[in-house]
Amino acid sequence: MMHAHSQSPLNRNFAIATITFVAYLPVAHANLPAAESWPQLQFDSRRSGNAEDRQLPDKPLALIAAAPLTDAVFTAPVVANNRVFVVDGSGVAHCFDAATLKPLWKRETDPGTPGRFADVNNVSSPAVAGDYLHFGTMSGTYYVLRVADGGVAAKIELGEPIFSSPAVSDDGPTVYFASLGSRIHALKPDGTIRWTWDFVREVLKFDGDRWNGEAWAAHKKGRVTWQDQFCCSRDLAVVGKTVVVPCGGSVVWLEDNDDTSDDAT
Repeated sequence: MMHAHSQSPLNRNFAIATITFVAYLPVAHANLPAAESWPQLQFDSRRSGNAEDRQLPDKPLALIAAAPLTDAVFTAPVVANNRVFVVDGSGVAHCFDAATLKPLWKRETDPGTPGRFADVNNVSSPAVAGDYLHFGTMSGTYYVLRVADGGVAAKIELGEPIFSSPAVSDDGPTVYFASLGSRIHALKPDGTIRWTWDFVREVLKFDGDRWNGEAWAAHKKGRVTWQDQFCCSRDLAVVGKTVVVPCGGSVVWLEDNDDTSDDAT
């Protein structure tokens, strides 16, 4: 059971891009210590970036390696299980050994539909939950890959882009993400859906095609206003069992009460 409270494509770039590794980032190389974990965007599900227990040595940063990718990079890399993971603009997930910085595997994602929701300019940073890597794509598909070999453990087709990065709860068993249309999903690490919640349906009381202006005008029986905006293009956050999501011009708090059913209210 989950309760809610609220307040009010470009062309694919085929140029080769690189990810650079800088000494004293939380990766291991040469005489550096074993890789430290940085499993999701801004370190934790609160998006705090709080790493006060870590300090950079009093030495200048230095380039230690550069690895070619398939496109520009608009996401943040993550580090877990002594591996570095990054998703490039074309939606290709890459995995590197944190000790040697050598590539271990890469996984291409579906290209999507050019002119509608193509898999370009991906901005959803990955997150590691146990043995699985989570991320969304601009083509509207959410992926759960096995960190060991990049194999696909789960694919969720949403039919709308995913801008926000997944957030892994502090205790690890739940991963939350939002699509651009403000559909919120709670998953188990392996990609099994625990529940979903739809801001447009539950708050705006609209059950038609949210990407169709004529459908909105018919629903409103008149002009659509700024109060009907619904897109979630920013990152959600999780504090304990509370999921905080920016939906359109509102901020929504969803309370996850550990109901394991797929239905949410």
